[in-house]
Amino acid sequence: MVEGKRIVGMLTDRDIAVRAAAVALGSDTPVSEIMTRDVQCCQSVEELDHALDEMGEQKVRRMPVLSKEGEMVGMLSLADIVCIDDDFRSIGRALRDICTPHGVHSQAARTRPDID
Repeated sequence: MVEGKRIVGMLTDRDIAVRAAAVALGSDTPVSEIMTRDVQCCQSVEELDHALDEMGEQKVRRMPVLSKEGEMVGMLSLADIVCIDDDFRSIGRALRDICTPHGVHSQAARTRPDID
């Protein structure tokens, strides 16, 4: 979501699943109630490897691209990168980082007392 020229949020399939569907919000729920507000962006002049590192660190599959002036000029996705990365090393590294469990919502971080 953009207000003026500033990105104020982004709605992803994960936002819909976690913030809307999981608590049975209706389709009349405003996007602003379920979108991610702290949107990580990259600059159009950054090297792709740096953007991929950021995507992996932030655990995101899509990242808005900003001009030097801070205006949104596009969206970088893992699918875009697959189309240009012939050896797939960069995309593989980013995907591994994105998919590595972390945080309080990670099932890998929990221990189950009933399993030895």
